[in-house]
Amino acid sequence: MIRCTIGMMAHNEERNVVPALCALLDQELDGCTIDEIIVIASGCIDRTVELARHVAAGDPRVTVDVEPERTGKAAAVNRLIKQAKGEVIVLSGADTLPDRVAISSLVAPFRDPAVGMTGAQVVPVDTPDTVLGRMSHMLWRLHHLMALRRPKLGEMVAFRNVIAGIPPDAVTDEVALEAEIHARGYRLVYAPAALVFNRGPQTLHDFLLQRRRIYAGHLALAREQGYAASSLSLTRVLPLAWELLGSEPRLAPWIPVLAAFECYGRLLGKRDANGGRKSFIWPMVRSTKQVQPVHRPLAALVLECRPNATWSTATRRRVRGLARETRTMLWWNDDQCRLVFVVRPAGNVPASECARILARDVERAIGGESVVSAARVVAFRGLPSVEAGAVAPGTVALGATATRPERATARLVASARRR
Repeated sequence: MIRCTIGMMAHNEERNVVPALCALLDQELDGCTIDEIIVIASGCIDRTVELARHVAAGDPRVTVDVEPERTGKAAAVNRLIKQAKGEVIVLSGADTLPDRVAISSLVAPFRDPAVGMTGAQVVPVDTPDTVLGRMSHMLWRLHHLMALRRPKLGEMVAFRNVIAGIPPDAVTDEVALEAEIHARGYRLVYAPAALVFNRGPQTLHDFLLQRRRIYAGHLALAREQGYAASSLSLTRVLPLAWELLGSEPRLAPWIPVLAAFECYGRLLGKRDANGGRKSFIWPMVRSTKQVQPVHRPLAALVLECRPNATWSTATRRRVRGLARETRTMLWWNDDQCRLVFVVRPAGNVPASECARILARDVERAIGGESVVSAARVVAFRGLPSVEAGAVAPGTVALGATATRPERATARLVASARRR
């Protein structure tokens, strides 16, 4: 049984910290235990500490360590490592939501003593019907393809508790951890069965801020520690873009747009790494900091397909059409035989019920094709309404006017009830 310490780095995460902690406490564990969850609250000036302590009061495994001033994520990671008692440390962001079997899937490779670090597969909750939503989807698809060939680990990672820390001025903490673990002779492993949900940037400013920060961090690490992140060189990325285009030809108009944004972000990052920016404490990418509405939680429908299952063109078209009809985000990985739908609530109908209705509709769309071996609904938790009103004033309240995706889902619920 592998004993785990989970660390959550949080800076002004009052909108996310409770759902993120609840998602960790709701984990279905196999072959591992969660001995402790340590929240490192760095320089928070909102209600992050108060809400995290509220969760901690209900579970003795959760502790909150308050860092009075924000000194950078690398410093927070080092603070966690000094306290961690588990043989494996998991880093889970306060602005992410893990699938309920994510920890077990992420930790399973550590049964091999040669494995030193693992990373989860990231699924964006953005619907790909906006320019930036499409960019987020394409980036994480490329990240997935890269990680399958040469592990590129991020968002949610686990590593053996064998290092004293990472450089305190590291900008990209996951890659700095990769460098430390790799230097000790351990293998890096991508664990795509471990799913973690996040939200991409919603503004061009935030998109470029995120891309330049990542590239600047990669360049600095390569220069100072001699470790090159998998995605540092465009010569590795471009063949994957071609592969992505081959599997999804409809992305042809979007790939040049993404390439232009990425190249501009890298130019800014190169300038930062060469002396334009000295601080390693970067501004928050604010538009990524609300994975779900605080009192309208999302749900995920995960369909595991049979190995080597063959989908007919007509079935693919029906399933994709169903996702478009309900404005549900669909993440389809042929190589992992998995479909993931991110489902929103419909009026007063919770997202979990909408997901169960969607599962029946997908089953009808598939028809007689025996391709799905298992299905599960992952219901994320939100904040109690009394807390939500205080935490997120101005957000949509229960019973208020629904968003366009919610109205589309409501039509699906109504039609299912009539059936």
